[in-house]
This record gives sequence, C-alpha cells and structure tokens, in this order.
Amino acid sequence: MNIKMLKMAFAGLVLSVSGFANAGLITTTFAGGNEGDGNMFDVEIFDSSIMINSFYINTFPSVGTQFIYLYTRSGTYDGFQNNGLGWNLMGSAIVNNASGNTPVLFDIGDFLLQSNSITGFFITGDISNGSLAYSDGSMTVNDSYMEIRSGLRGGISFAGGNHFAGTVYTPRTWNGTINYTNVPEPSTLAIFALGLMGLASRRFKKQS
Repeated sequence: MNIKMLKMAFAGLVLSVSGFANAGLITTTFAGGNEGDGNMFDVEIFDSSIMINSFYINTFPSVGTQFIYLYTRSGTYDGFQNNGLGWNLMGSAIVNNASGNTPVLFDIGDFLLQSNSITGFFITGDISNGSLAYSDGSMTVNDSYMEIRSGLRGGISFAGGNHFAGTVYTPRTWNGTINYTNVPEPSTLAIFALGLMGLASRRFKKQS
C-alpha cells in the first residue's frame, strides 16, 4: 500500500509539472516601414523563468539568404549601443529572406532567462543598411510572463565585423516574435511535491 501511494503521489507531481510549463509567444509588430542593420530592445522577465525557443523576424531583402546574429547582455541595452562591453554572442543562423513584412524563422537553439531579470537583446544581420525591416517609433508589449521594450535601432556598420560601430537611430521598434516556454520555479515544484507527499501520507494513515 505504501509503495502504491508513493506511485500515486509521483504521478500527480508529474501531471502538475506538465501543467505548469506553458508554451507561448509575444509579438511587437510586423508593420515595417523602415530598414537597417538591426535592432536593440530590452526583455523583462516577471516571476517565472523563461526558456527562449526561437524568434520570427522581419527581414528586409526580398531574395536570397543572410546570416542573422543574436547578442544579449545582462541588464538594459541603453548606454551600450556603440559599446560591445558586456554583450555576448548567443549564436547565429542563416535565414531565408522574405519580403512584404513576412515573419521569418530565426532559431539558434534554446536558452534560459531567469525570473525577475532584464536582458538587452541585439538582433542584427551582415548586410549593411538592409538586413532587417523595423518601424519608426517605440513600442512596449507584454503578457503574463515578460515585457518587450523596443525603441532603438542599433545602427551598425558590418565592415570589419564590428556590429557596434555604426550610427544609432531612435526611436525604432524591433519587428518580431519571441517563442518561449515558461519554466516552473524549483520552489514551486518543491511545494507541490511536499503537498502531494503529505496527502499520500494522510491517506495511508487513514487506511492503516
């Protein structure tokens, strides 16, 4: 009986964990209207850690392919537009360019953003003055898990491979979607595990 109850508790824990993890997406806009080398924006994560799965971006060239790069830094991008200090290259990928403000998949693999954090993002390409489409003005969008604050173009000159050497234009709004999964906090899982085990224990005592 004891083993049976423990199995029931474990099964309940698995079900509760699977219920916590939710896939979602958050989009700024795909209105376009302007273009350049890339965009910087901030992502604030609320109370639940987030696994970033992939992006959809708004590419400017209508034909061909290009490399797109993702940089991140701990804290806001503001003040580091022309300064590579603290920026980390998370990865790059070849994307198939599209015209007409069409979402294009950009995927470098999953990475984690911790709860209650702010991360600066810089998504940029290798075609000077024509990698990405974006929109004039600033924009803030949010859902239950995060907020995107966009308003600055990270103007860059790819010559020499320096993504942080160009002119900054502001305000400019990143066009794109972040695909993500929220990650249950360990403390939350521990509370549910203890609760389930306590329930199993109480039932066992009543039956014995």
